[in-house]
Amino acid sequence: MPPGYGRRVQLRPTAAAVAVVLVIMLSGCGSVPDGPRTTPTLSGGPASPTASPSIPLDGVSLKALGFEHGPVDRLSLPRGLSLTTSADQPSAVTLVISRPAAAELADYLRRTLPPAGFKIDSDLGETFTFTGFGWTGSFTGSGSSSALVLRPL
Repeated sequence: MPPGYGRRVQLRPTAAAVAVVLVIMLSGCGSVPDGPRTTPTLSGGPASPTASPSIPLDGVSLKALGFEHGPVDRLSLPRGLSLTTSADQPSAVTLVISRPAAAELADYLRRTLPPAGFKIDSDLGETFTFTGFGWTGSFTGSGSSSALVLRPL
């Protein structure tokens, strides 16, 4: 038998990991990709010809990330984003994000949501909510983990 076989290892989840798991459970997610998904990184030049006017040059739309539900042509996330897991359903769109760091992603969303036509309804620092285009969204993050959940109104 290999060394340590049968030994119990106790893992202690971090607060961020517990929060992310809770967000996923509450969103009713069902489909999970087979691994981390990373958006393509541009080496410069103009935005792609399919970019919506509301998508900033340093962003990528949910549609370009392969999502079919939610405000896919209006909501963007930073290029180079790395998804830990996601769900794309008519009743809820959930993204668990490992890169960029939560604070950087929160800053990006605060900068890009209002010009794209979304209203930030509540902002409590690490957690905020927003609405627009028939959807409500919530963001929460801590350290290197964050989650974004979208639901139809």
